[in-house]
Amino acid sequence: MSANKEEFKVLGNAEKEEPKKPKLTASMIHKRWEGSHQYKKDLGLPEKWKTNDRFIAGEQWSAIPSNQPQLKSLPRPVMNITNTYRDWETRLVS
Repeated sequence: MSANKEEFKVLGNAEKEEPKKPKLTASMIHKRWEGSHQYKKDLGLPEKWKTNDRFIAGEQWSAIPSNQPQLKSLPRPVMNITNTYRDWETRLVS
């Protein structure tokens, strides 16, 4: 049996047309970028990123004020296991 396109249209199995996507313009892209930037600022991610970046660099004690005499004498050990953990996770994935 051979079926032509007319028969498929009658049965509702005709090839469906893809919905047209709106063309992105530079202003639309910029508007989306500004929205995502504001969303990240509202969540406080820029400040958290700076803190996390300092922690990974081994500067965990940078937030403690060093002008207080009782804190100056405390040892400030730096044990950075973040890189080891990241490398371990990377090996598991690859």
